[in-house]
Amino acid sequence: MSNVKSPDSWIEADKWIESYAEMQTQRTALEAELKAELDEVRSQYTREIAELEAQQKGLEKGLSKFAKKHRKEFGDRRSMDRAHGRLGWRLAPPSCRLADKRKWPNWDAVLKAAATSINKIMRGFVRQKPILDKDAILEAHRAGHVSDADLATVGVKIGQTESFFVEPRPEKRDQPQEAA
Repeated sequence: MSNVKSPDSWIEADKWIESYAEMQTQRTALEAELKAELDEVRSQYTREIAELEAQQKGLEKGLSKFAKKHRKEFGDRRSMDRAHGRLGWRLAPPSCRLADKRKWPNWDAVLKAAATSINKIMRGFVRQKPILDKDAILEAHRAGHVSDADLATVGVKIGQTESFFVEPRPEKRDQPQEAA
């Protein structure tokens, strides 16, 4: 047998139920109080974090503008190490883009051209739904199975973008380095 106690009568069971209900009320009140306090703290930190993020975005925009003015100092490198971190540009992975938005205003126009085209190159890149298989286009282009000229006939071009970045190194607090 287990060591769990139990009431000896219905009167005692009612008292236990009453105690259980009081405990449930206390528990619910404590949980609500905890939630309210957590929400208040979360709200306070969220505001502070949002302010810091906004300040960082402003600094990043300023650093990006500065770096663009001094792009030649990067040489053939995409980034530069500084006393308190690194800054530079990251190259995004290649992606499919519309070659000419006047001729090819959207992907549906490309899909229609690819599906109805006598250009057999693009037919292999049309999924059954039909959805243009941009990943397959990228892979075929990378492998040399389809050229820029082939893709241009149906309104597609391969392109990349770069985005500016700043990576701080908080542990280093030396004097800033001068550009070489």
